[in-house]
Order: sequence, then structure tokens, then C-alpha cells
Amino acid sequence: MKPDKIDEAQRLRTQSKLSIQEIQMKIEHIEIILAKESIDYHHISAGELIEYFKGPAPSGDLTTLSDILENRWLLIHELVELSELKKLKLEIFSSLLRTHPAEVDYAHIIALEYELKFANQGGDNEWVIRRIRGIKSWLADDEKMPSEIKSRCHKLIEKYPH
Repeated sequence: MKPDKIDEAQRLRTQSKLSIQEIQMKIEHIEIILAKESIDYHHISAGELIEYFKGPAPSGDLTTLSDILENRWLLIHELVELSELKKLKLEIFSSLLRTHPAEVDYAHIIALEYELKFANQGGDNEWVIRRIRGIKSWLADDEKMPSEIKSRCHKLIEKYPH
């Protein structure tokens, strides 16, 4: 991708109609849900979430901040993912996907486990089916996937055999 196309893609990834205060309120709502489930979670600020989305997604993922903020399952996923990265003592910044891909993949699979758990508990079978298809595609496309992550993906497919 040309540099000007990359800049535009990064700009689009961080666009949101919500103010930083509204984003923070959405985060706090999800944090209450996570706390009720006694999940070991490290607080994520609106600024950190926005900063994370400023970076390019090496996988070509086109999910935007607006997509995340409009979907509670994706917001749970992103907040858990960032929390897991904080547990690894990583600072949340825009190039984290590029500088720490193994750690991000590890945090991503944990976040996916929680995302599917909550979506399943919420009765959103369509979402679970969609994400399981995504996991299957991820497994097929990533030949270098670490065995631990591969194993966890297979367990999710078995757990949610829609």
C-alpha cells in the first residue's frame, strides 16, 4: 500500500462520532460487566483505545474504532485484549501491533475467548457463528500460528459448534 493510502486507512480506523467522554462511558459500562464476572482486568482509558487504533493493522484488518464502539462484543474483545497487553507490562501505543505481534496474538485469543463467552451468554448465536468462521479462516491462513494459539482456537471451535 502506498504511504498516502496507509495514512488514510489509519485515519479511517480511528474515526468516531463519539466524544472522548462518550467513549469513556462505553468503556466504563463494559468494565462493570467484566467486574461482575470477576475477570482479572486492567483499566483501559478512552485515550489508550484510540491510540491503539491509530496504528496500522498488519493483518489488513479494516475494523474501525466506530465498529468497536457500536458492537458490545467487539468492545469487550478490544478492552480485554488491551488489558492482557497491560498485564504483560506493555504500554498501549499505536505501533504495538507491529512491534509486539506475538504478544498481541496471545492477547487476541484470550480476548476472543471472552468475546465468544459473552456473546454466547447473550444469546447472539449469529455473532458466535460469524466469529467461529473467522477463527477457522485464521487457522487456515496463518501457517506460522504458534501451537498454543492454534490449540486454543480449536478448543473454541469445539466449544461453540454452531
